[in-house]
Amino acid sequence: MTVGQLLRKARRKNKKLQRQIADEVGCSQVAVQGWESDKWLPENDRIRAVAAAYDVNPLDLLPKPKKKSKQKRRAA
Repeated sequence: MTVGQLLRKARRKNKKLQRQIADEVGCSQVAVQGWESDKWLPENDRIRAVAAAYDVNPLDLLPKPKKKSKQKRRAA
């Protein structure tokens, strides 16, 4: 999942509107919309504020690192 998808999922889980998050975080609704559509990333202090508004750990709003898949080598 992208940062935007994680932010949108957390907002919907908390049954809040983009405007409500914008007011709580101190930014515009357009900024929240941009984050959720992956047009741009929120700054670190905004991630912390959004996480506080959703009552989650800020790391929960960041994508999980992809595990490198081990490719099996075929014996020639």
